[in-house]
Amino acid sequence: MTFKISGSNQFILGAVLFGLLVYFPVFLHLEKLVFRIWDESRVAVNAIEMYSNGNFLVPYYKGQPDLWNTKPPL
Repeated sequence: MTFKISGSNQFILGAVLFGLLVYFPVFLHLEKLVFRIWDESRVAVNAIEMYSNGNFLVPYYKGQPDLWNTKPPL
């Protein structure tokens, strides 16, 4: 017993399978936060203090070099 699928039906079947494969990773954990609010606000404070100090290579937090985020700003 062999099943033959025409070209248009094969495209529709492929699109449905692709949609199912994409649906779960994209929409399964949609309610979870990837970025935390305090991370973004701390980086914003770093940027403001770097601008006010004039030192654009060392991130500052509360007037001192920030060692919490050790990645360089550029």
